[in-house]
Amino acid sequence: CEAQGADVVYLPVDENCVADMKALEEALNEDTILVSVMTVNNETGAVNPIAEIRKLISKKAPQALFHSDAVQGFEKLDIDVKKLGLDFLSLSGHKIHAPKGIGALYVRKGVHIASFMLGGGQESHFRSGTESVPLIAGLGEAVRLAEENKDKRIKHTAETRDYLKKLILDEFGDTVKINSPEGGVCSILNVSFEGCRGEVLLHMLEEKDIYISTGSACSSNSKKKGSHVLLAMGLTPSQVEGAIRFSLSEDNDKAQMDEVITALRDVVNTHRALLNMQTNKKFRK
Repeated sequence: CEAQGADVVYLPVDENCVADMKALEEALNEDTILVSVMTVNNETGAVNPIAEIRKLISKKAPQALFHSDAVQGFEKLDIDVKKLGLDFLSLSGHKIHAPKGIGALYVRKGVHIASFMLGGGQESHFRSGTESVPLIAGLGEAVRLAEENKDKRIKHTAETRDYLKKLILDEFGDTVKINSPEGGVCSILNVSFEGCRGEVLLHMLEEKDIYISTGSACSSNSKKKGSHVLLAMGLTPSQVEGAIRFSLSEDNDKAQMDEVITALRDVVNTHRALLNMQTNKKFRK
């Protein structure tokens, strides 16, 4: 959009990684044509107040269209595009165990957008070309299965996340900072470990067959300067450097979290011991 001459305004978030509603209100005006907000932040799991944002848009910029990236929230929250007042919603199948490479874009009836790909005129001329029917069918089946046990699955995942959070706090005390806010999505837990480098913890845990990330998996190669999300929340550079993200699903359970905390105890203490040798700094709970 900026390359085409549009004036793009990037809005801040608060300490919980939720969109700054005051800043949004001040930015909206009669020239606003599109507002795009993540339903769920993919690093911290913070949930944005989409319905409230819709009301604000309707009040300050009723001509503007509203899009939400629901990749991390789809089938983990109750999302109704009509109740939320969305014009567009995007989602990705692999977040709900569909094959990789398939997603979907909801476009409200009556809204017309430019063709994404020209050619044979498929999908009402929006996206021409041969479609991957197996991937589409896979996404449809994944949605069907997710809807069948949605409430039970969300509850189980949230309980597993909360159990891991408690284990971490009990083990490491005030030498860790929980970056995922209360009320966040069930599947994400972001934690900063004081005196550690997230990248080091990632590789040490990887050797124990425990796979985490140091931020958004889709932008792992751009994390050299640290997570812009965590920095925007007000975390210190050292807290950003020591942050790792756990991603969970209904396939995880508390027994696995017991294994995770055992591994974490080992790798964090080893990492800190090496740091102590270099700086003589000690960490206490």
